Amino acid sequence: MKNPGLFPNSVDEVGRMKTKELSPEICHQRIAHSLGVLSGQSTQAVWQTLYQLVRHHVDLEEKNEELRRSQSQLALSPVGFISVSRRGCILEADAAAATLLGADKKTLVKKPISSFILGKDRKLHNAHCKRLFESRESQVWDQQMVRVDGSHFRAHVEAAIISGETRFARSLIVFRDITPLKRVEDILGKSEEILKKNNEHFKKIVNERSSELLTMQEVLQRSSRLSNVGALVAMVSHELRNPLASISMATENIRRKARNPDIESHLGNIEKKVAESDQIINNLLFYSRCKAPECNRVNIYHIIEECIDQAMSCSSNNVAYERALEHIKGVEVEADAVQMKELFHNLLNNARDALPAGGGRIEIGAALHDWLIKIWVSDDGRGMTESDLKKVFLPFYTTKSNGTGLGLAICDQVIKNHGGSIEIKTKPGSGTTIFVSLPVWSGVQYEK
Repeated sequence: MKNPGLFPNSVDEVGRMKTKELSPEICHQRIAHSLGVLSGQSTQAVWQTLYQLVRHHVDLEEKNEELRRSQSQLALSPVGFISVSRRGCILEADAAAATLLGADKKTLVKKPISSFILGKDRKLHNAHCKRLFESRESQVWDQQMVRVDGSHFRAHVEAAIISGETRFARSLIVFRDITPLKRVEDILGKSEEILKKNNEHFKKIVNERSSELLTMQEVLQRSSRLSNVGALVAMVSHELRNPLASISMATENIRRKARNPDIESHLGNIEKKVAESDQIINNLLFYSRCKAPECNRVNIYHIIEECIDQAMSCSSNNVAYERALEHIKGVEVEADAVQMKELFHNLLNNARDALPAGGGRIEIGAALHDWLIKIWVSDDGRGMTESDLKKVFLPFYTTKSNGTGLGLAICDQVIKNHGGSIEIKTKPGSGTTIFVSLPVWSGVQYEK
C-alpha cells in the first residue's frame, strides 16, 4: 500500500514527530490506516489506545532529549570542594561550593557540614563519613543538601581523606547538583511504566479482536456449510416425502381391507416409523429454512396441550405424561405459533427418546415469574454427560443411533428468535430437565 504522506514509515519516524502535529484528527487517520492493514476494522477503544501509545512515544523521545541536555549541563555544572574536619566542621570552601550552597565563601568556614544537609539524609552522611575515617577508603553517595535560603537539591558526593593523622585527619568532599538529572530519570521511569501498561492493554485488545475474528470466521464457515446442506435437504426432502405418503396410504388400505387384528401391530409400527421419518424431514427443512418469527398473541397453554396429545399418540403405553400447567391457563405470549409447536414437539420427542426401553415418566410444567413464563420438560431417562452437555446445541450432534442432531439446535434457534432463554440440568443416570423462558405478552404491538 502506498504511504499517503500522513503516516510514519517507521517507529523512529514516529518518535521524531512534534507533539503539536499530533492532533486527534491526524492520529485517527494514521490509526485507521494501520488498522486497515491489520484487520480491515477499527474501534474507538483501539483508536484511543494507539493515540496514547504514539503520544507516550513522543513524550519519551522528548524526555530522552531533555536527559541529554541535562547530562551536557551536568558536565558543565560547577563542582564544589569543601575541606571538612573529623568533627564535621568546614575548614575551607571554594567559590563553586559557595555558589552551590547560596552563601559567601567566608561564611561557610567553621560551620558544621550537617547544617547544609537535609535532615532525613544526615544519618546517611554521618555513616559514610564514619566509614571514611575508619577505613580511610573513598566514599561515594547521593544525598539531599540545603542552601542558605532553605531550598534543597540532590547532590552527588565523593569524599576522601587528604591529610593528617587519624586524630587530626581531614576530608575533602566534592559535590555537584544532580537535581535535573534525577528529575528527568524519575519522569522517564514513569513514562516507561505507562508505556508498558499501554502496550499490555493494546496487546490484550488485539488478542480480543483476533479471537472475535476467528469466531466470526467459524460462524461464516458454518453458515456456508449449512447453506449448502439446506439446498441439498430441500431436494432430498421432496423426493422422500412422496414414497412416505405412498407407504402411509398403502398401510391404511391394508388395514381397511384386511381387518385382521393379527397384523394391526405391524401396521402400527409402519405408521410410527413413517411419522418418525416425517419428523426428521421436518427438522431438516425447519433448520435449513428457519426465518424470523411472525409473532402474534398466542395462548401458550393450548399449544403445549396440543403437542402433548400428539406426543402421546406416538408413544407406547408404558410412557407416562404428567402435566403441571394449571398456572398458565389463559396466559398469552407474543410468538410464532408454528415455531412454538416445533419447539415443544422437539422437546417432547427428545424426552421420550431419552427413556429406557421399558418406558418411564415425562413431566411438563410451567409457572409465571414476573414477566416471564418458565416451562420445563423433565424425564427420568439416562441423562447426559458434561461433555455431551457442551455440544448439545450444535447442529447434527447426537448420541442417538437414529437421530439427526437437530432437535435441540432448532429449540435453541427458536428460543433466541423469540427473545427467550433455554437451560439444561442433567446428570448421567438421573434424567434431564430442560427449562425454557419466554416473555409474557406485554400488550404492546411490536413492528414486524
